Amino acid sequence: MRFEFPVPVQIAYYRLERAITRPLRRLTFGRLWKRGILVAKITGSYGKTTTSRMLAAILKASGHTVGLWCSDGVFVDGRQRPGTGRSSYYGARRVLRHKNITAAVLECTVGGQVMQGQYAPRCDAAALLNVSDMHKGQHGLETVEDTARRKQAIVQTSTGSLVVNLDDPHSSVLADTRSASSITGFSMDPQHPALRQLVSRGGRSITMSEDGEHIVLLRSDGESQVLARLASIPETAGGAARHVAANAMAAAGLALSLGVDRDAVRIGLEGEAFASQLIPRFSVVDTPRFKLVLDKALGPLALQNGVQATRRIRVPGKRVAIVSAPDATTDDMLAQMAAAVTGEFDHFVCHGTSANRYAIALENAPVAPDLIVRETDLVSACKIARELVADSGLIYVQVAYPIDHEPTKAALGIGCN
Repeated sequence: MRFEFPVPVQIAYYRLERAITRPLRRLTFGRLWKRGILVAKITGSYGKTTTSRMLAAILKASGHTVGLWCSDGVFVDGRQRPGTGRSSYYGARRVLRHKNITAAVLECTVGGQVMQGQYAPRCDAAALLNVSDMHKGQHGLETVEDTARRKQAIVQTSTGSLVVNLDDPHSSVLADTRSASSITGFSMDPQHPALRQLVSRGGRSITMSEDGEHIVLLRSDGESQVLARLASIPETAGGAARHVAANAMAAAGLALSLGVDRDAVRIGLEGEAFASQLIPRFSVVDTPRFKLVLDKALGPLALQNGVQATRRIRVPGKRVAIVSAPDATTDDMLAQMAAAVTGEFDHFVCHGTSANRYAIALENAPVAPDLIVRETDLVSACKIARELVADSGLIYVQVAYPIDHEPTKAALGIGCN
């Protein structure tokens, strides 16, 4: 059994380590600025990795040699570097110390900040995507406001522009902390009043077109300029995952703030992924007998977005959901996740160490007990779902990590790429 020190002890250890290595960190980052390296930080409760990957693709399309650090790993110019992929200071350090990069994209987690401090003392642009209660009770964070303060502190290290989500109150409040010219706001609602107000004050606003088919940049004369077609962005699975548009807006806002032109934004968003080996967070696989939806959704909001996207996929047969949750998921969050899937599927297969807790949350939702199956592992859950869906229908798989995509396909009898 692996022993872990209590969180206060871990924090004390990392604080001591930060104090010892602070001079080296300052020297390393100072050299980056002398070399003219662009640095962007991205934080939030959901969508950090997707936004980071999109921004890296845009910067690469504009001619940069990009270093990306996110929960998928460390990448330089689209190639994954061996070693750690966990969200920590060490992953960021590996990117920042690489000699060939001209731009660095850093995914920043609130847990990493609490435990290890700021990964870089300054950056050229930063984005706060959203704030939720998914970290409540972790890392000494007791309320949503505690999480918001930590995430706001991450983006306040930007010496240039801030990209804020006007639909999120904890993010949009940052729009009033600086001059409008250094703020880029984005919203899924093209009628959001703050969009025009920000443009009139000299800021930049990005939203959806009225028909919901394009991501557009608002101009001061009231017109708009198309940045990308939603269905052409690979991460949207042909436009089904419309919630990914918010990530694309944030990535576009960061890129424009870093001096990238609109053509590179479009090419980066609509083109190939930054790294060919990266798997989209939401993907749809067509098979001769059923449709398979793979969705990395670790919290209630992410799961709700994935279910809404799946709702747009029409099939004649049954709809089966394979669901799971990390051990750290609270009972309140499980109740919200169960509510998000209730009424959307005909059968539910719960797997993993939290399978029983998830099943109880579904029964309380309420879902009839005979529609819920409990399994210990993902492979067994897939085999049960395959039997339930028969020869037509849809299987929705809530996967904890993208690396589970290929084992899921193999268990369902789908050829792996």
